[in-house]
Amino acid sequence: MHTSPHHWQHLAEQAARGAFSAVLFDCDGTLVDSEPLCDRAWSSVADDLGLPRTPDDSAVGSSFEQRVDALRPQHPGLPPSADLYRTYWSRLSRLYRAELQPITPVYEAAVRLRRSGVPVAVVSNSEQLRLEFTIQCAAPLLSAVPLVGWSQGRRPKPAPDLYLLAADLLEVEPSRCLAVEDSTIGADAARAAGMTATLVR
Repeated sequence: MHTSPHHWQHLAEQAARGAFSAVLFDCDGTLVDSEPLCDRAWSSVADDLGLPRTPDDSAVGSSFEQRVDALRPQHPGLPPSADLYRTYWSRLSRLYRAELQPITPVYEAAVRLRRSGVPVAVVSNSEQLRLEFTIQCAAPLLSAVPLVGWSQGRRPKPAPDLYLLAADLLEVEPSRCLAVEDSTIGADAARAAGMTATLVR
């Protein structure tokens, strides 16, 4: 198991030659360029509530609920996470429909792998329905692969649950999986699941 910050494309090519039995891709910041849109939607919600507009760097890769929970000690009067999320998602989904784009090199690599017969899945800390919507908007050629997002009963990254579920859905041993990530939280989750992790940046 290792994390390579520079060689994800090389490892993906190795997967196509049989070095790995499956390749699992993170979504936000890896397959799709959603983070600038997420920041805009969050800034809008934060301004309404008097919260910091810019998440701490350590929050990259965290779920929405994890980010809100991290703010509660300093902002104990925050509304319930579910209420905040509904407001946030109503604004973000409009941005997604209008502006969301794939990160082309990663998206194209995922599509090539799938077409070559390598099992592919998408594993995200986004809520399940949001993940499905995101892929439909910006990575539709991956709509038919297993899409594993956060939901009640699934621990988000950096816990290994989502990656282990994806491997199970693909019927592949975790040790034979390559995970392509953009955050240390995601890479830690993949390694905790027994996978090889590589960072796209």
